[in-house]
Amino acid sequence: MGCCASEEIMNKIKKSSVSPASLTIAARRDKRRIYESERSSSRVNKSIRKKVKLTKSKEEANKEKKEGKTYSVGGF
Repeated sequence: MGCCASEEIMNKIKKSSVSPASLTIAARRDKRRIYESERSSSRVNKSIRKKVKLTKSKEEANKEKKEGKTYSVGGF
């Protein structure tokens, strides 16, 4: 259920009209959400996220190996 559907439901509940500008904004927001969802669920984007996560974990492991544990919960 997107913004347009929410606007229509609220319109029926309140029994008042919604401005055309409000509906246009809701439609644009829905389109943007759909675009971002499709983009983030693509194979290319998923592989990029995995590579970044792996790189960060390797860097963190190398940093810990080099410096040792600098902080741990309750490690006083």
